Amino acid sequence: MNIRTGLSTLLIFLAVSAHADKLKDHLSVFFDMEPQDSVVALEQKSPTLLWVTVADPASGKTRVLKEEVGAKPMEKLLMESNDLGLKTLHLSSTDDAAPAAGADRNGSSRPSESAAPKVTGTVPSEAGAGRPPINGKTPHSLSSQTKNRMYYMTTQTIASTYVYGIALPSAYDNVSTKARIATPMIVAPFAFGANFYFAKNRPFEDSHLKGTSYLSMAALYASHALPFTILDWDNNPYRVASFLSMAAYPAGIYAGYKLGDKYVDLPGRIDIQSKFALGFGLLGFFTPFLYFQHIEDHDEAVIKLGLGQSLVLATGGHFLADHYRTGENIPDGVNTGIMDHTALGALAGLEIAALSDASTVRPWLGTALLGGTVGFMEGLWYYQKSYDSKERGLYNSLGALAGTLMGGGIAFLAIDDKDSDYKIKAMLTSLLVGGTWFGYCATNLLTDGMEDRTASRKETWIDHLAFNPIPMPEPTTRDREVYMRYRVQGVTYRF
Repeated sequence: MNIRTGLSTLLIFLAVSAHADKLKDHLSVFFDMEPQDSVVALEQKSPTLLWVTVADPASGKTRVLKEEVGAKPMEKLLMESNDLGLKTLHLSSTDDAAPAAGADRNGSSRPSESAAPKVTGTVPSEAGAGRPPINGKTPHSLSSQTKNRMYYMTTQTIASTYVYGIALPSAYDNVSTKARIATPMIVAPFAFGANFYFAKNRPFEDSHLKGTSYLSMAALYASHALPFTILDWDNNPYRVASFLSMAAYPAGIYAGYKLGDKYVDLPGRIDIQSKFALGFGLLGFFTPFLYFQHIEDHDEAVIKLGLGQSLVLATGGHFLADHYRTGENIPDGVNTGIMDHTALGALAGLEIAALSDASTVRPWLGTALLGGTVGFMEGLWYYQKSYDSKERGLYNSLGALAGTLMGGGIAFLAIDDKDSDYKIKAMLTSLLVGGTWFGYCATNLLTDGMEDRTASRKETWIDHLAFNPIPMPEPTTRDREVYMRYRVQGVTYRF
């Protein structure tokens, strides 16, 4: 009998833990949740305003998150919170005439029925509680799977029509105008049917929509950028790109759906990956416009180099996103260290410009941007598990400056007025950059072990900024319902 009781208790505990994780995932659609946060209470302030109290188990600190939530998601979140036995205040509970939770009619306290976690065989859905999960699986997002499928089929039908109905006829000069107009009209229904067949019997959570949208477009871009990077433009690389995209595009959809399976509980990680890939890819594409002193003489080389760099840096950004740290318990020394590595990378770029005998500002700026980008990527990876204290970050920065001063002193003694301009430029830059690197590395070794695992980094104004270079789908509320919308390009500030 004791064994049965113990097994039952264990099963209930596992079920409740999974239910709590699901509630946190649902809340993260609307609120900026940290991985270490633990949900304490939910309070409905108005029909659409929800307050969520979360706590950091390590530090014991609590904070209140406030956000507008649609009526149906509000009902689902409050119901899940109530099932877990958390402190849940509905809007109707503010009525003074209603008895307090956990009290009987005489006002005496008694155990609340909701205080004990309940394990049920169904989960709340958009149609209300008690409805069985879609396709026998528990939903991991608040967005409707039907809406996700419709969005997927709409966007991917357009992309599929381009790949199989527009790109291929456009790659050949001898295709008639009638054929170029008729082909996409014939292909579009088949494209819709193929995407519908792929999506109809599969779960389509937010993560699946994000993954297929992200990797299908990435594969489509890569299949076009690669031929234009490698092949001579006189050999019609677009023809090769059109054939390559016919295989790369569906592979991107399949890989994107698998990525959605991987992050089905954390769809926000896919957003981070796509933003990293896009940001680094844009830097890689535009920096070659600064490499050449006379850009008009190297048009094809600039585009080729930009496309190649964008592929490399976007791929690096995709995998680097897995090492991106979020949360409050990140010491200031980590951020300082990442900035130091960014500066060291920029200095390495200046060294390349000096050795290349660049005589104008543009090549120096271009190589510095590329070096700084690579240094920033390396710094994120290097400090992914670091707890460097603020003191160590400061010492390392001062050590780098001391190394720069030392390199300048050596250059002052070594450079002769009779040396050529190129020798002076190359030697001065090499000694300054080399001294900076030496000073940083030496100080970094001396300060090894200076850590701060208890510090909590204060949120700065930079944390509230968001750069949106292209429209990105995001959940929003309209008429108290959840919809997907495109965020407008530009820079936004979160209060």
